Order: sequence, then C-alpha cells, then structure tokens
Amino acid sequence: AGPPPAEYTPLRIGYGAGTKDFAGRANAWRIILAEVESVGAGDGRERIALLACDVDDMSPEYLAAVADRVRDAGALDVVLLPVIMKKGRAGTRIELLCEPREAARLEALLLTETTSIGVRRADVSRITLARQMKEVEVLGHAVRVKIVALPGGGTRAKPEFDDVQRVALATRRRPADIYALALGAAERV
Repeated sequence: AGPPPAEYTPLRIGYGAGTKDFAGRANAWRIILAEVESVGAGDGRERIALLACDVDDMSPEYLAAVADRVRDAGALDVVLLPVIMKKGRAGTRIELLCEPREAARLEALLLTETTSIGVRRADVSRITLARQMKEVEVLGHAVRVKIVALPGGGTRAKPEFDDVQRVALATRRRPADIYALALGAAERV
C-alpha cells in the first residue's frame, strides 16, 4: 500500500500478530484509521517544493547573483543562510520555494550557477495570508501599501519600502516619517 499521505490525523490504531514464524520478518501488522488532510481544500494551503544546496567556495556577491537569478527564473522565495559545513568550514545554504512543476528546472539552474554538487528537494505545504495592494498619496507621491488579512478577521498593513525610500529621497524626509504617513493614509482609506 505504500507510505501514508504526508498529512493525516490518526483516529485509531490497531496492532495484530500471527502465530506462524517467517524467516527474516515478523508476522505482525499495524493499521491506522486516519483522516487525510487535503491540501488546498479551502484552508489556503498549497503544495510547493523546497530546494536546498550548500556551498563553501563562492564569494558573497556571486551568491547574491544566484539568488537574484533563481528569483527571476520563477522561485517563489529565496534565502541565503549561513551554515557550518564539514571540516568546520563556513558556508552558505541556498533555499528556495517553487511550484513543483518548476523544481527540476530550478535544480538544474542551481547546479549550473553554483559550485554545489547536489540539491535536496522536499515537498512541503504552506499557507499564506490573503493580501491586497492599495496605493495612497503621501506628500504628493504615490506609495503602495500591502494589506494582509489575519486569521480571526483583523488586518495588517505595511508600506512598500521601495516607495517609502523613493518618497523620502524626493521630499528630503526620513523614511520612518514617510512610512508613518503612508500607514496613516492606508488606515483612512
């Protein structure tokens, strides 16, 4: 029958054993009555792939370029993490999330663009908050504000940093001031 689904809730477990002795194996069984959690059935979860590789012989600017390259190639998210590798060497783990159908292509890209000789892949699920983008005016300039819906009905807003920085430079104001003005404008909309 193969392994159980990745996500399930056991309801009951039963065990049994026979009386006959088999060479090299036990005459026993276990059965699990479970409720399978269906990913994507309205709970906001989706199946994605997690790819990871480790490198200890690339300079930081090249690692940053690889992160940009896989992001541009369709990765949903990319992070670079410091790790300690064999023989105590400092290294970097490149982790990315992608659509499962993109995994093989992005694995090949990692193997081509990095010095790694292997990429790990895991199937994972994630849940994301529903979001919308609003545009508000701050000191005569447009600032995009991302608003997410929180579990339980609340919301959280965050002005986009690139817009905050652009307006701060144009108006010679502190980015923190522009951030606060954009947040206040978003609350009034």
